[in-house]
Amino acid sequence: RVEAFRNEAPNYWHIEDNMFYVVFMLMFGAKDNGIKNTYPYKFGTLASGSRWRQRQDDLDSLFPYDNQGLASAKFWCEWADFSDEAKTAYAFKGEHSALVQLLLLAFPDVEKDIAHRMFDAMQELSNYGSTTIDKLMGFFRTYFFDKAQYYFPKSVYNKDVEYAYEEAWPKYADGTYDVDVHPLSQVVGDALETEMEWIEKRMVYTMSKYQYGPFGANGYNDTSLGRIN
Repeated sequence: RVEAFRNEAPNYWHIEDNMFYVVFMLMFGAKDNGIKNTYPYKFGTLASGSRWRQRQDDLDSLFPYDNQGLASAKFWCEWADFSDEAKTAYAFKGEHSALVQLLLLAFPDVEKDIAHRMFDAMQELSNYGSTTIDKLMGFFRTYFFDKAQYYFPKSVYNKDVEYAYEEAWPKYADGTYDVDVHPLSQVVGDALETEMEWIEKRMVYTMSKYQYGPFGANGYNDTSLGRIN
């Protein structure tokens, strides 16, 4: 099946675009987009050379967060890993996606190439840093934190907690607010330090996984990251 997919999939799917979709999920921890919140599209007919690509939305399950707003994901989580010790749920929803599994099995070289190109682009787009890891973290500050945690004061996040979660707590307790997640479990403030720590570890992990930057085929090969614990 893998060999047939490798030979026939390029007739229908834009392999690089679809692999970007997969590597993005893995690199950024987008855990709720494996079989939903993702939409195949193409601009022309197959006969004209157009191929199916992917676009995503509802990307609220990035970084350590699951689709219930809980910081349950480990920075080393992989596509088929479980999110709990009892192995009752997968970290990535949609781990059984035949498309994703076949892309990973059939095109490992494309996966690595796309990851390297993403790391290169993230460094180029970063407004901060000089070393590889600093530039990568600078990318997240440029496009995430400068637009959120560094823009809104902590008092705004605290006020939102009061309105969205603390006021909902009594209603949850008496049953008038019926949801499957306890409101207070989602009280995390601005979560800046939590997210930065997870992302930094995730970047180091994925650089090692894809043999990028300070990591080569033989392992850790320079000192730009300092001591790695």
